[in-house]
Amino acid sequence: RSPWHLPPWVFEGLAKYFKGNPYEGADLFIVTRNPYSRVISEYHCPWVGKRSDDSEVLNHWVKEKLRKVNPKMLHRKLEGLRDGAGGDGSFILHRKHLIPQVEYVFESDGKTRLVPEENTLHFENLAVEFPKLLARYSMDRWVQLPAKKVNVGKNKTLTHRDLYPATVKLINDFFRRDFEEFGY
Repeated sequence: RSPWHLPPWVFEGLAKYFKGNPYEGADLFIVTRNPYSRVISEYHCPWVGKRSDDSEVLNHWVKEKLRKVNPKMLHRKLEGLRDGAGGDGSFILHRKHLIPQVEYVFESDGKTRLVPEENTLHFENLAVEFPKLLARYSMDRWVQLPAKKVNVGKNKTLTHRDLYPATVKLINDFFRRDFEEFGY
């Protein structure tokens, strides 16, 4: 099990498995990402994605991944995991990178914020937003982003422009709240 892939509110029922809730009493922050970029990044993931720069393969892969599950189903599965009725969690762990990011920001009610708005960063603007976060916590002298990007894939030519209109609609529907809450 990988606790870092689970929303903080899920730990209410899982703390016994992880020596307590690692988020309890902590000031939380999140780095969100544009859902289109996030899906394409997952597509290129060496563990669960594809190794093809063919837009047809990309669109088929996205449709297969997002049609098998919807945000409400994922939320119910996360609640089941929290409440001890989620089995071994394999359903969630196989879909962890596609869980809508709002699940990490809000309580299970979808309304109460766990992550303050000022601690919600955007991957696309990390070079500006992360230093501001660090300054708010007086950590800007000790922590800095690396000057060089790390974990950057090679030979990845597909972008959001390669998504078909039907695939874009599927992503828009699936990640609707991410688009709304995080300004994408």
